[in-house]
Amino acid sequence: MFGQSLIEIVPIKSDRPSSDWIFFNSGNAVNCFFDQGHSTDSSKVATIGSATAQAFAKYGKPDFVGSGDPNVVADSFKSVLGNETVLFPMAENSLRSIQKQLSPDQVLEMVVYRSELKSQVAIPDTDIVVFTSPSNVKAYAQNKGEIKAKVIAIGPSTGKACDALGIDHITFPWKSSELALADALGTL
Repeated sequence: MFGQSLIEIVPIKSDRPSSDWIFFNSGNAVNCFFDQGHSTDSSKVATIGSATAQAFAKYGKPDFVGSGDPNVVADSFKSVLGNETVLFPMAENSLRSIQKQLSPDQVLEMVVYRSELKSQVAIPDTDIVVFTSPSNVKAYAQNKGEIKAKVIAIGPSTGKACDALGIDHITFPWKSSELALADALGTL
């Protein structure tokens, strides 16, 4: 077994605008937001899924936890958001999956980090590769070349990044969780 992130998270210092909600799309966004000394103050908190909610747990309990699927989460969150504003602490190169589906006048964005692809990483041959983000897919392809192993992709955006590289042997866990990942591994 070989495990390594192929991206480096680089914090970006940002001022926090006031909002009714704060929506975290990733554990990296949670960590970079709070590492900068920001707080949620009186804002309600939403997370895209249970893994991000776990990353937030040391700061409190989210008011909304999505299912992990951006389209389903956006639809559910719209009904909870109502006419309030929502802040998205995010990566510089975020796909803005949720924001695109909300009214632009309700959305505030705060870039708190950027993902940099690691280069010159020696990646051994493996039977299975687990990708957790589109950036990791790109970095793997840059470092390793053609992907011949069986692939597990966490989340639809990661799957799209795999599709863009012509990978057609993709398995998706039923949820973004360790249990679902173990289940997916068991099917290969």
